[in-house]
Amino acid sequence: MGFIYLEIINFVKSEAEVEDELDKVFFMLKNMSTLKTLPRIMKSAVFQRFFQLASYAKLTKEERTMYDIRSKT
Repeated sequence: MGFIYLEIINFVKSEAEVEDELDKVFFMLKNMSTLKTLPRIMKSAVFQRFFQLASYAKLTKEERTMYDIRSKT
């Protein structure tokens, strides 16, 4: 068993330079705090769900409660 350490700060590719799924994951992790919308290169269901979960996690407690109430109807 081994460990792999990932230093996100060392990932320097721009959205245009992203080539494969691993690059997409690293790009998403590094830029998640600044993304307002999901980049066009990440339209798969996995990345859409990841973006939704991150957006939900960013909400305040009151906003989450309101979101939960709205999503149940």
